[in-house]
Amino acid sequence: MPARGRSDCDLGDLDRLSRSALRHLWRQQFGGEPPSSFGGDLLALAIAHARQERQYGGMHGRRKSALNASNLKLLAGRRAAVADWRLG
Repeated sequence: MPARGRSDCDLGDLDRLSRSALRHLWRQQFGGEPPSSFGGDLLALAIAHARQERQYGGMHGRRKSALNASNLKLLAGRRAAVADWRLG
C-alpha cells in the first residue's frame, strides 16, 4: 500500500494516541480502512513503519528477497513444530 499525505503527528506521539485517532491516521496514511483486528499498538507500529520507509526509503533488491526467504523458512519451521506438537 503506498503511503499518502502527511500528518501533523510525530512518530514519538503515536503511542499516546487513542485507537480511534490511530485509525483516523491510518485512513490518511493508507487511504483505506485499517483491519478491524488491529489494536492501537499494531496500528501505531504500522503507521510509524510506513512513515520511516517513506522518509528513509525501504529495502530493495537482494536484501528484501533474502529477508522474505528467511521469513518463509522461519514460518515453515514453526508450522512443522506445531504439527509435531499436535501429533505428539
